[in-house]
Amino acid sequence: RHFSQRQEVLHTFKQVQLLISAQDVDNYKLIKADLDHLRTLVEKSELWVEKKGSGGGEGKEKDEGAAEGKSPKEKLEKGNESYQNVKEILERLNKMCSTGVWKKQQRLLKNMGAHKVMLDLLQISYDKNDVKMKEIIKYTHQFLQRFCMGNQENQALLHKNLALFLNPGLLEAETVQHIFSNNYQLCTEISESVLHHFIHCLATHGRHVQYLNFLHTIIKAEGKYVKKCQDMVMTELTNAGEDVVVFYNDKTSFDYMLELMAESREGVGENSPLRYHISLVELLAACAEGKNVYTEIKCTSLLPLEEAVHVVTHEDCITEVKIAYVNFVNHCYVDTEVEMKEIYTSNHIWKLFENFTVDMAQVCSKREKHLPDPILEKYIINVVFDTITAFFSSPFSENSTSLQTHHKIVTQLIQSSIRLLDCSWLQQQHKGPVETCIKTLSMTVKSRSIPLSLELDDRIKKALSNSVQNSLNRSNPNYKSTSRSSRAVPSSNPWDYKNIIEKLQDIINTLEERLKPLVNAELSVLVDVLHQPELLFLEGTDVRQRCESGGFISKLIQHTKALMSSEEKLCIKVLRTLQEMLIRTLDFDEKGILLRKVLLQNYLFPNKKNNQKNDLAELGAAGSEQERDWAMVAAVQCRLDREGGTKLFTDLVMSTKNDKIFQESIQLAICLLEGGNTEIQNSFYKLMMGDNKSEKFFKVLDDRMKEAQMDIKATVSVNVSEMTHKANEKELEHAGSAALVLPGSEGHPLLVQGQSPPPPEQPEVEMEMGPAVTIMKPILRFLQLLCENHNQNLQNFLRVQNNKTNYNLVCETLQFLDIMCGSTTGGLGLLGLYINESNVHLIIQTLETLTEYCQGPCQENQTCIVTHESNGIDIITALILNDISPLSRYRMEMVLQLKDNASKLLLALMESRHDNENAERILFNLRPRELVEVIKKAYLQDSECEEVEVSSQEVGHNIYILAQQLARHNKILQNLLKPQKKSPEGEEGISSMLNLNNRPLSQMLKSSVPVDVVEQDPLEFYDQQTAQIEIVREDRSMEQIVFPVHPICEFLTEESKFRVFNTTEQDEQGSKVTHFFEQTSFLHGEMEWQKKLRSMPVLYWFSRRMSLWGTISFNLAVFINLIIAFFYPYDSGQGAIDDSMLLMLFWILIGLSVLGLLSQRYGLQPLTLALILRSIYHLGIGNTLILLGSLNLINKVVFVVSFVGNNGTFIMGYKAMVMDVEFLYH
Repeated sequence: RHFSQRQEVLHTFKQVQLLISAQDVDNYKLIKADLDHLRTLVEKSELWVEKKGSGGGEGKEKDEGAAEGKSPKEKLEKGNESYQNVKEILERLNKMCSTGVWKKQQRLLKNMGAHKVMLDLLQISYDKNDVKMKEIIKYTHQFLQRFCMGNQENQALLHKNLALFLNPGLLEAETVQHIFSNNYQLCTEISESVLHHFIHCLATHGRHVQYLNFLHTIIKAEGKYVKKCQDMVMTELTNAGEDVVVFYNDKTSFDYMLELMAESREGVGENSPLRYHISLVELLAACAEGKNVYTEIKCTSLLPLEEAVHVVTHEDCITEVKIAYVNFVNHCYVDTEVEMKEIYTSNHIWKLFENFTVDMAQVCSKREKHLPDPILEKYIINVVFDTITAFFSSPFSENSTSLQTHHKIVTQLIQSSIRLLDCSWLQQQHKGPVETCIKTLSMTVKSRSIPLSLELDDRIKKALSNSVQNSLNRSNPNYKSTSRSSRAVPSSNPWDYKNIIEKLQDIINTLEERLKPLVNAELSVLVDVLHQPELLFLEGTDVRQRCESGGFISKLIQHTKALMSSEEKLCIKVLRTLQEMLIRTLDFDEKGILLRKVLLQNYLFPNKKNNQKNDLAELGAAGSEQERDWAMVAAVQCRLDREGGTKLFTDLVMSTKNDKIFQESIQLAICLLEGGNTEIQNSFYKLMMGDNKSEKFFKVLDDRMKEAQMDIKATVSVNVSEMTHKANEKELEHAGSAALVLPGSEGHPLLVQGQSPPPPEQPEVEMEMGPAVTIMKPILRFLQLLCENHNQNLQNFLRVQNNKTNYNLVCETLQFLDIMCGSTTGGLGLLGLYINESNVHLIIQTLETLTEYCQGPCQENQTCIVTHESNGIDIITALILNDISPLSRYRMEMVLQLKDNASKLLLALMESRHDNENAERILFNLRPRELVEVIKKAYLQDSECEEVEVSSQEVGHNIYILAQQLARHNKILQNLLKPQKKSPEGEEGISSMLNLNNRPLSQMLKSSVPVDVVEQDPLEFYDQQTAQIEIVREDRSMEQIVFPVHPICEFLTEESKFRVFNTTEQDEQGSKVTHFFEQTSFLHGEMEWQKKLRSMPVLYWFSRRMSLWGTISFNLAVFINLIIAFFYPYDSGQGAIDDSMLLMLFWILIGLSVLGLLSQRYGLQPLTLALILRSIYHLGIGNTLILLGSLNLINKVVFVVSFVGNNGTFIMGYKAMVMDVEFLYH
């Protein structure tokens, strides 16, 4: 608690509940008094609860001893009074939970521990014939149901005591239903034993609707289908047999069903066998809802279509039965994942449609007679129209040939729908399903060329016109402002409940914002204490010695496993603290740093002053990933491994059933392996091999992968079907709006005043991934880190463990990618439907993990992936070739990452392969021309996103290298990759004549003004930026490695290239590789400096001409020496020399220089000699030497400046410059 004080303060503030009004204060006092009284009564329950039927003499003796000295009449009165008090308290609490702001009351009751008292009350033993106690138990269950209704926090509290409710009682079943109601997390975590309990209750304790209601509740929560629960419920129902699954299929039982329906004309009773049957059919329909292939097939085998239609179309069938049966037909035969051919080839569905028209006519006639039937209207609007729309919009119905023969029924459906739409009693919110049905039917009629009368056609257009007009009116801002202005004006009292709660929330948010850095600082000090626990104790003590030897961390790790089952939150907190010890993320401001200093001073360094320990706040600190000291991280990782960290996470993974603990265990493993720690990898490998734990460990991971695949299959099919449905709706709306023409407008489309233009396209909100899928990202990251640094032992170990049962995680990972990208539905070209913003990072992680499996190379894993029966390779190639729309329209950087990782994976699959099997498999669905187009498109595409991790040109370059590797096995691709050759144009002018042997001078003569660059061919660009080397493997085989040249390499100077080429020394084996790699850090530093030098134009101008200054200096020195050699001795005071020989030599040299310039060979040196001779002729030998010497000195200074600028020597300080031998030489 020393390191969580501010966290507790923040948590306490979040739990604060204000008592604003006098009523709130009264409620609080009443609840407190009632709970205190109830708590007392529960503690003394043995004094007033009858226990005659609950057996043991010990209890009776206790009762007699407690009531000794009182007459039976007094005891009876006292007991009755206690019963009455408990009942009144429960009635008051129940009333409080059902009136007013009940969410507020739920929170208040939770904070006061009301649920704990109720749970104690339920555990009191009593006589089963005690009517009064049964009533109290009933009120208790009602309270608990209202206590957790719609409140996930309260549901989680009661869920901890779930075992208390798992008995055959109906009240308990209702309470369990409320605990799970609309709570997706609890529904996904439900165990098979809970389901088995309720099925067992149905079989042994009677067919009660309450049991079925619970099963119905867990199938769908928060608008999402829980496929796991659908499958488990379906399996349990199928195995239960006729004791639970009751159908009236034969003639005798059907007659009995007709009798039940006749008795239920006025309503189906709660305890009627018909109510159970209706709930069962509704449950089966719910199991198949959301397109679940497994449950669809099971349901159709339990209740055939013919029998369902026979029941619905019977004249004595009541509406409640019709609702259940038609809903069943819709979800099990019409709106399905796979095609149910029976419904499209038989006449059963058309009999059903005929019955629909009769019921629609009956609804209208009853309304006309002012005899409304709400249940029948609900059946028509919510069930019938949904079924009709689903049937005619289903992709399977397009292949149905029975539609043409039943066109009269289609016409009747349209007429009945329009008649219902025109009814004045139909409310606006109920018109939507009817309008959608009419649109769908009209589109079907047009596509199948079914003839309609002119009158009916006009009625359809009018109905669609009115529906669009109404939708436009509703979207009109004037309409919205009018509707808003008609609402009641809220109270302006600033002290109302909502205002005060908002102010309190603002205070809590501000407090959280200010305390968060301090909370992080506290926790960071706790991590420092765990790093050096010995500093808490005096020197020389046994405790300090044990802590120094690692005993404290070892005990903490052992204790963490013990916390797994008893203290979930504490276990998670310890695991997160251990993660923080490994990979630290310090996130606090100056106040946090000051607090950190104070705490470190108090706990770890009490004898040191701040000014003596300036780095107290930085103890163990870690910056960003780039700045992190990985050597220190590796030391901590190895230390935790020695104390049992690796064993801890493996034990937790194998034994825990808690998803949160499992996730934190995997995160701990990731932190232990982060940075590619080979020692941890080997420790894990030895642990798996030594104790034979690998089978159980890998089974857990394999089960997790399979569970994620099942979850994706369920959610992906729903997601895609919804997207397809939306596309169909848009098409229908477009068709409907195209048909809207005002009378007399000569075909011009309808324009509505105030109609705003369509909004720009926005990314749709994607379906959230379930916890079973979300956990896959850390699992895959863990598997990737196991194989880091090309650890071939673990790469092979993930594929085969040599146990009784082997789990091939390599294939499972590929299968996971296959299902994530939706190839199981057969649409490789529809990747955009499956890849979205919510799952793209998981797909990228999967690609990275698969890449790590193969690199090194691990040829067995390469072969395993390439030869796998799934569409994995085709998916990876499709990721490269396809645009992945609509994601590419608004998150292009994610698409680039996908393509980048996909290309790296394919390169890893072909690494060091001398055969062509893998290349041929990759090329099987890879069209060469399309691949080249992708390369060009990536080059030409300007990235619209700033600060992206990978640019489009880098992606294009990786794909180009992939294409180069594949081109060795495909001649068409090889020809396509050849860049188009351009004929070189002749250069003119003096600069071209000076170009060949006077390159430095030609550089000086070039203009610094940038010239308009002609757009380069992408293939030519990538060809220039790609290099290759040949390496010799351990088996003495030679291999060619193709790699992209890093952009910084363009800053490497010609002088450095020349120096490295000529001065690199050979080792004992005659190789220059060793010495070359010793110089790489220096060369990289020089390139970085050259890049920075571009921002200093003047220094750069001098530095890039260093070789020119060197050449000039050398030539001047040669000319000075030649003059001295030819004219020595000479008179320094001698003036001009009038010598015809010099004049003749001057003209000879002028002629030679002209010839040299014209022939582009050796023109500058004769010209310079001619000018020197002319200078001697006019100025004399001495003056000429002084002039040349001065020029040489100036040039030398310029050379030294360019030398220092070129190498960046001066930024290292004067001492480094003086110690530089090459600088001193110059």
